Amino acid sequence: MTSNNRLSGRPGALLILVCALGGCAAIERQEAVDTEKLLAAAGFQMRPADSAERLQDLASMPPHTIVARREGAKTVYTYADAQNCRCLYVGGAEAYAEYGRLEVSEEIARDMSAASMNAASMNWDVWGSWDPRWAPTWNSIF
Repeated sequence: MTSNNRLSGRPGALLILVCALGGCAAIERQEAVDTEKLLAAAGFQMRPADSAERLQDLASMPPHTIVARREGAKTVYTYADAQNCRCLYVGGAEAYAEYGRLEVSEEIARDMSAASMNAASMNWDVWGSWDPRWAPTWNSIF
């Protein structure tokens, strides 16, 4: 193989890598948007990074992660998003508990949706019913 042939495949591989990384970034953005919707629904307050000081502070926080810290006798939960909304979500123990409940509900809904799509594509004539009372008798099959 000549050096020209080896180099000719690299732009294609580079293009695939760039597209894959772009796809990962899009997925991460969507996950952040989904998380932020749940945080807002749970009662977290969105605080925009509307000053240079806030932007700098936001950039120093762990991105897309809920972080707990103590403020006196209370625990405060924060979620930083410096890329998408350029904001900080802040909530207390009740909001955090509600977020956990909503997150579980969303996961159950996703699982049920996937299960219903799988069930819709299932060939029940081949596999039979899940309930033995509904299954055909052997006499009716043969």
